[in-house]
Amino acid sequence: MFVFVKLLNGFQKSLVYKIPENLASRDFTNTCVLVPLRNKKVAAFVTKQVFKLSSPPKFAIKEMIGPQPFPADKLFHAFAQKAAQVYFVESLLFYQKLRHFLKKAPKKASVQTTQ
Repeated sequence: MFVFVKLLNGFQKSLVYKIPENLASRDFTNTCVLVPLRNKKVAAFVTKQVFKLSSPPKFAIKEMIGPQPFPADKLFHAFAQKAAQVYFVESLLFYQKLRHFLKKAPKKASVQTTQ
């Protein structure tokens, strides 16, 4: 089985990864997973899961690492799907926005002292 993913870092193209044998029974559609990208592990959003690819690949397909516990809130997945339907956007957008919001470093408040 294979999954088509979009990276949460904003990369526009879909990438294909093979599902490991021990995870083949799960449905990963509309969830976050961890995938290898060059020498890093990055979070990605699964847009589609297929049993077989329509055309043979021209390159070696890597295996995804596994499910990504992002976000930790179990209700967020259902919320993102419903909100995406209401606003006519992909649910990927909500995961990207949440990731961007959580990665943003808080600005240090400057404290002024009066003497």
